Amino acid sequence: MKLIDNSGGFWTNLIVRRKNADLAISQNLLPNSQMMRVVANEAISSIKGSTKHKIIAKLTNGELTLQSSTNGEYSYGIKKRISPDGTPYERLSNTTLRMRKWKAEHGEIPSARGADYILRETSKHIYNGLKVLSVKIGRKNAYAEIGWTGEDETIAKIQDGGDTITEHWSGQEVVLPPRPFRGFQQEFIDNFFNILNQVYK
Repeated sequence: MKLIDNSGGFWTNLIVRRKNADLAISQNLLPNSQMMRVVANEAISSIKGSTKHKIIAKLTNGELTLQSSTNGEYSYGIKKRISPDGTPYERLSNTTLRMRKWKAEHGEIPSARGADYILRETSKHIYNGLKVLSVKIGRKNAYAEIGWTGEDETIAKIQDGGDTITEHWSGQEVVLPPRPFRGFQQEFIDNFFNILNQVYK
């Protein structure tokens, strides 16, 4: 997933609506690496369904400063078991629940992982594996990429889109229903534009 501005993206659209683009560029009002990293980390928090932040952005004499404070939690996301478009995840199958019970009885996972603990059993891959991969800033564009790498990416792709896998514990093939978590929920997009409104007003 990428947060990109290449003349027609979020940043430029906002500048065009509120301020002359040439003037904004000449005054160095395009986002810096600090701002892009803050936005990227907020996007990660949104995908996880975790803490939502109120971010105060101030531009003083060409210098951008950012302050962040906790402002509730995102309504959708992995923790909430809801896709970015607001669709609840399909509940776990009886087979998966039996597997969890077996693993819990053998000390492989905590016993509290019930039917609502979806996409968290592989939390080190999906939940904790989501990172800011790169941030690049140019004179006329800004770029931040978030996502997974290596084994984390493989597991995330399977879980996000659904797939047929062979269970390690039973040797049986099972179909994983898609439980999408890639993408930006509207609440994050609104928060994102609120940050920009403070700078480009």
